[in-house]
Amino acid sequence: MSTVLAWTLMAGFVGSLVYVGVRLNQAMQFRYVTSTRVAVNDGQVTESSFLKLLEEARDSMIIYDDGDFVDGYIYMDQGITEAVKQKLESHPTFHLHCLFNFDEPELVFRKALIGTSPRVEIKTYDPRQPRLATHYKIIDNGAKAYLSRYLPRETTRYFRIVDCTRVPKAHSNRVSNVVLGEYKNHFRRAFSEAGESATI
Repeated sequence: MSTVLAWTLMAGFVGSLVYVGVRLNQAMQFRYVTSTRVAVNDGQVTESSFLKLLEEARDSMIIYDDGDFVDGYIYMDQGITEAVKQKLESHPTFHLHCLFNFDEPELVFRKALIGTSPRVEIKTYDPRQPRLATHYKIIDNGAKAYLSRYLPRETTRYFRIVDCTRVPKAHSNRVSNVVLGEYKNHFRRAFSEAGESATI
């Protein structure tokens, strides 16, 4: 009887050690996540960050943004749309999903991408739903993200870049869900609830 009890205690002890080891290993994966300091955004920063994300993306990019007419805005920049077209041509599996707060059919970005559906899909945010304060561009299901937002009653937009690309592959999905899950879940829900896709 005492032998059985001893083996039971030993098994429980070993099991506890394994559990603690696994949890510690999982927690340690967050050390591979990096984030830039919060900085002031402007048109040049937005453009260069978009192009860098687009270049690094392997399979996908999701965008939640205003998508309205603003001088110097990336969605009014022909160079941005050409970069997207080149990405589509050079990466046959790449797809881009956009969720805009404003429905602007004459937006250069939308007009230039006519004929690229279903690999490029643009929807308008349901106006009955509260808008998320943070706008984002996320590649490859959370590998890297560009996050920007206005502070209340401020016109200056701030941004930071969160990078999960160094997280080991076995842990990347779980870590990105913890770090960027708020935005990934928001997009998944809001995109499915949005109106019909724009004709592109």
